[in-house]
Amino acid sequence: FILVAKIKNSYVGFAILEKQSWDSSFFGFNCYKIEHIFADGNSKLKIDIKKQLLRFLSNLCKEKNIRYLNVKVDTQDNISIYAFESYGFKLVSVMLHLVYITKQRRRHFKIAGKIRPYRQKDLKTLRLIAKNSMQYDHFHSDFHFSKELSDNVYASLIENCCKGILADKVFVIERKGKVVGYVACQIRHHLNNILPIRIGHIRHLAVLNPEGFGCGPGLQEAALNWFKGKVDIVESSTTIQNTPIIRISVESNMSIVSSYLRFSKWF
Repeated sequence: FILVAKIKNSYVGFAILEKQSWDSSFFGFNCYKIEHIFADGNSKLKIDIKKQLLRFLSNLCKEKNIRYLNVKVDTQDNISIYAFESYGFKLVSVMLHLVYITKQRRRHFKIAGKIRPYRQKDLKTLRLIAKNSMQYDHFHSDFHFSKELSDNVYASLIENCCKGILADKVFVIERKGKVVGYVACQIRHHLNNILPIRIGHIRHLAVLNPEGFGCGPGLQEAALNWFKGKVDIVESSTTIQNTPIIRISVESNMSIVSSYLRFSKWF
């Protein structure tokens, strides 16, 4: 859905509401996200326009049986933050977005284990690692989702990555003959068709604790090596609580380029 706001004959704002097909299929009810919300004018007018758009959006969700709605808001966008809080949206996570330009020189990590491509027999172990990989994401932080259901989101995520649906390459790391972590690499083909640069995405990196201690840098190294020559930029995102991943990313010359809040609302 694309909603527009007008004052007389002038367009002053818009909002884009997009269905999250994978989430809807997984949870069994309609999940949507606000992809963009924009308003023009001074600060007071922008707040009023965004409130009006959110009022219309809320009514639309009820009419179309949309049960769950979420949105990412830049931490510098105080007007949107105020508007979403005014309309009952709840803060569920705080994220950092990181980028690495592949032509730049970077620090190389010593690999503390054996890195190899994913094999089908690894899936059971990877699902177990994925289930224990997240704590502060927008599923685990939202009390409407049980811990078991939230854990299973990431188990399903890595399974779809291994099938080639959500990733182009998955690497695992072994230590003492046991798989203790993985990284999923995705090339953003849909964006690369329309942009003058090629973008890659570290979809998910997870290590089993405590057996996998020290293996995270090795997986980061494997991912960045694989992307070299295939893309111009590699991006990743993580919660602000995930200090090991942030530290590894920064040490591999990834730059923090933005931060955002994720809000959700239930109907």
